[in-house]
Amino acid sequence: MRMGRLFAAWGRVVGEEIAKHARVCGLYRHVLRVEVDSAAMLQEIAGLRKREILARLADELPGVHIGDLKVTLGRFEPPAE
Repeated sequence: MRMGRLFAAWGRVVGEEIAKHARVCGLYRHVLRVEVDSAAMLQEIAGLRKREILARLADELPGVHIGDLKVTLGRFEPPAE
């Protein structure tokens, strides 16, 4: 799969505000790896919205199997505004 499609779908699925604080790192063995910039965002994505995000990604990316979402806390510069 082309990662550009995945990056674009991620932004549409989670919305602009979450996309500022969470970035896709890759897809490996059907596990989408995402890095976030705060513990609060980790809880938001991994704890509260995981099922919703996986379902919406399935709608956005037919034919791409994403079976799980692994969210880790990291450090990165959010996109310039």
